[in-house]
Amino acid sequence: MALIGWSAMKSLFKSIYAGCRTVLWVGCGLSLAHASQVSSDFSDGLGLWEQSATGTWEIQNQSGNDVAALTAAGTQPGGVRRPTGYLLMPSIDWTDTTIDLRARTLEPESVVNRDVVVIFGYVDETHFYYTHLSSNSDDRFHTIIMKVNGTERETIDLQDAPLAPLTDTWHDIRVIHASNGSIRVYVDDMETPVMTAEDTMFPVGSVGFGCFDDRALFDDVRISGTARAK
Repeated sequence: MALIGWSAMKSLFKSIYAGCRTVLWVGCGLSLAHASQVSSDFSDGLGLWEQSATGTWEIQNQSGNDVAALTAAGTQPGGVRRPTGYLLMPSIDWTDTTIDLRARTLEPESVVNRDVVVIFGYVDETHFYYTHLSSNSDDRFHTIIMKVNGTERETIDLQDAPLAPLTDTWHDIRVIHASNGSIRVYVDDMETPVMTAEDTMFPVGSVGFGCFDDRALFDDVRISGTARAK
């Protein structure tokens, strides 16, 4: 895996990604697919991350640490129901990907279905996967792995109503998406997945994170795998 520090990357790609704090290495000329890693701590803004059409994002400093904050929930744009407030890195497609991040909901416990989501295999706004991590689990919409496919969406995780993982604290989240269709989702315990799925429809795509229709904080995002700049 190739990884370079921020100073070297900024100098090399200044004309393309000026002001971006994200650590990035995706091969010579940003055109060929290579083993790669991207890390974001939001200490210099959103960097390569782009905001969805709805929802309000800002960088907040909490006890000296910068985090990405979704401070106003998004709204459904019509068509198939899907996450509404998220950050996406549309300039890079990933395959055989591991996504690590920290997340904390901003919703109170009284919001039973409060959530955070991780998006992967993103082709366009109606073709992608996401995992929905909630304080509720019902095997239909909450604490699931979902495939959004045009005008339809389908729950594809293999577990029956897995344990709802979301609480008031920060959570470590990992999603592993392999090109052979294997999907594994971990929360806090990185040895045992909360959910798994097998699906090969979207083996390559962009990644993102946010909420279906809530507010949350995110930090320490790290993506590794094989990357290709668009």
